[in-house]
Amino acid sequence: MRCRTAVVSLAMLVVSANVAPVKAQSTTRGDGPIYITGEVTRPGIYPMPQPFRVFDAIALAGGFLDADAAARDEIVVVREKREIKFNWDEFRNGRNLDQNIVLKDWDIVIVRHRAG
Repeated sequence: MRCRTAVVSLAMLVVSANVAPVKAQSTTRGDGPIYITGEVTRPGIYPMPQPFRVFDAIALAGGFLDADAAARDEIVVVREKREIKFNWDEFRNGRNLDQNIVLKDWDIVIVRHRAG
């Protein structure tokens, strides 16, 4: 729980401070990239094509590092000091499709590690 709080706190700090370690090159939505972190193969900062959704972000980052270790039902998008939940398994099974939101500049997608 302490690690989750630290990651979310850091994510909110980055978003609220509007600080970007790398300037995105030629994004079509605005001037900010998206961040993808956690249990993905290639975590990092990505320029954002338009339109770009949560599912696309995870695919862009190479998918799950270990599908069994990733908390696929607890993926979150941190946006402006709030968390928006995304459940990969529900989406993949055709349920709750509207949770696959369009990402905005500076969003942070966090794929948490499954507890246990």
